[in-house]
Amino acid sequence: AHDEDSLNRMIFKASDKLSVLASGGDVMLDNSLNADQLENMIDLLMAKYPVVFADLSQAPQALQKVVLARAHQINIVSSHGLVSLRQGRSLIQEINDIRGGDGTNIELLINMHGLAAAQEVPKKDIETAMDLKVSAFVPFEPKVFQGNESESRKITDDKDGANILKQTILPIVQKVIKGGSDVPEVSPQQGKGFLDGLIGKLSSK
Repeated sequence: AHDEDSLNRMIFKASDKLSVLASGGDVMLDNSLNADQLENMIDLLMAKYPVVFADLSQAPQALQKVVLARAHQINIVSSHGLVSLRQGRSLIQEINDIRGGDGTNIELLINMHGLAAAQEVPKKDIETAMDLKVSAFVPFEPKVFQGNESESRKITDDKDGANILKQTILPIVQKVIKGGSDVPEVSPQQGKGFLDGLIGKLSSK
């Protein structure tokens, strides 16, 4: 993106308060954007929007480093498996190096909790090995997550799904949105509407 007009053409407006950028950085066979282009895009986004979320799970390394070095908050998702936890620990160490030893504002989420309960690493051992508190455990509920996705339903319209999001994701999202600014707290009773406004429009597509 060379200017704001180019950026606007790449943005899908999902709702009044949610816009989604398709950058071309997620291509599988063609060359993705280079590091300078990615950093320029981040600069434009940060100047235009008060809060920017970046999903780096499949992002090129150049984008990962740019975003991780500048992010106000980082959310790392791992499973209970030893391989995933080892990779998560290595990533945390690399993030600390990128950020000059600053290991603050990193949240650890454990996904698919309960998938193999007898073999899962206990919370205390995870926190000791990662040197980081677990912020949330997202339960393994294929009927909720995969079921709603396959039926093209919003997870917030599912009672069990809405409760999972309120208990696990909502507190972390609140912290990101607030970001030290004057944003009111959202109670669990308000959670469904809050999450609907954030992700509901996308889930319905």
